[in-house]
Amino acid sequence: MIRPRDTVAAIIAQVFRSTERGERAAAKRLRREALSTVDRAVREHGDAPTALATVAALRAQEIAQGLPAGVDGAAVLCAVVRELLVDGDGILCALDAAIRDACVRHPLQATDAHHVDTIVRECLRMVEGDARATEAA
Repeated sequence: MIRPRDTVAAIIAQVFRSTERGERAAAKRLRREALSTVDRAVREHGDAPTALATVAALRAQEIAQGLPAGVDGAAVLCAVVRELLVDGDGILCALDAAIRDACVRHPLQATDAHHVDTIVRECLRMVEGDARATEAA
């Protein structure tokens, strides 16, 4: 079963693009797996929860765009998606593998990990409520 947090992760993952020739196939694979996950979430839960997940994903992207200079926003968002997928259903293995590959191309600096935590908490607060976001902290 797709959880709300998985839907947020999949929606965030759809934004990854690559202009480098060697990375285009991997970026397409990631988008394909992300779209498949969102489609499944809509079938399982309907439009309203997916719309809420979309709002949370847009908020995550907004936070990432506002990160200080020198912080790799793509690396932060890759790590956010990985964190949101933790303990997900086995049906998410392909999405998880695709985002893991993206994380290799965009490694997170240890000094930027707190940005990931902030974004994950905000996403969880939006789709699962304040109690769940506190647990993740």
